[in-house]
Amino acid sequence: MISMYFKSLSIVILVLFPNATLFAKESINRETAEDKNCTNISFSGHPNSPPFSWNQHKQLQGAHVELAQLLGHDLNIPIEILFSGHWKRVQARVASGDIDVIMGLYKNTPREKLFDYTGPIFDDYVVVVSLQTTNLVYSGAWEDLKYYRGANILGESQGEKFDAFMKSSLHIEKPPTLKSMIKLLTHGRVDYGIHSVHPVSNALYLLRLENLIQVHTIPISTEPLYFAFSKKSKCKHLVGPVSKLIEGYKKAGITQMLLQKYKNLWKRENKPLRARSEAALPY
Repeated sequence: MISMYFKSLSIVILVLFPNATLFAKESINRETAEDKNCTNISFSGHPNSPPFSWNQHKQLQGAHVELAQLLGHDLNIPIEILFSGHWKRVQARVASGDIDVIMGLYKNTPREKLFDYTGPIFDDYVVVVSLQTTNLVYSGAWEDLKYYRGANILGESQGEKFDAFMKSSLHIEKPPTLKSMIKLLTHGRVDYGIHSVHPVSNALYLLRLENLIQVHTIPISTEPLYFAFSKKSKCKHLVGPVSKLIEGYKKAGITQMLLQKYKNLWKRENKPLRARSEAALPY
């Protein structure tokens, strides 16, 4: 059942941006007539990227999840939010067409062969994290990292340009999860890690590691986050109407409102552990 909250958000969009919403609804009516196989839309996302999406008892929640629910309401199409495990598996399931839409994806050339992207939704910041005791100084020049051992989670892109630089010029381990990347850092097996600022900062807060591991303030890159339809999805023709609705939500301030809501929710639901232990991290 769609909550009154989603209905009220839709009213705000209709009042402030009637043309964008009308365009999307006209498009959906026309496109649905062309493809009656699109009777519902399935979404999946990152299991550990709060406030955008995270796993709570094998159910995803976060700003991306609520945004998907709002899209389903405004498109008048049932949606399904699926927890699919680790990020690499999420991408594989959407690429195969098993799931229609991936939430919170960076754009790069290999992925554009697999997915049709909506317009950008949020900006995400990719940062360097390192032990406070290391002599690594990151000035914003990628070359600063050349003489150190780094880690980047398996299946994670950090933007097309940095991905190419990382492959050609850096010594990089590929741990499967954020927990294992932090473990590599704390055990001294790598000198730095590379990750999205929100989830890594949240993990350090949860583990009481903020005084041991520093988040460097200058980002490696700023990357837009997108929703993206599988090119094998029965609903991929909706990428245009979905993009129009997303643009309306952004102009109305709804996306930023959702981002702040889920930043606050994550902090309320996740208190720092009593003792430092990366083994207790649930991802």
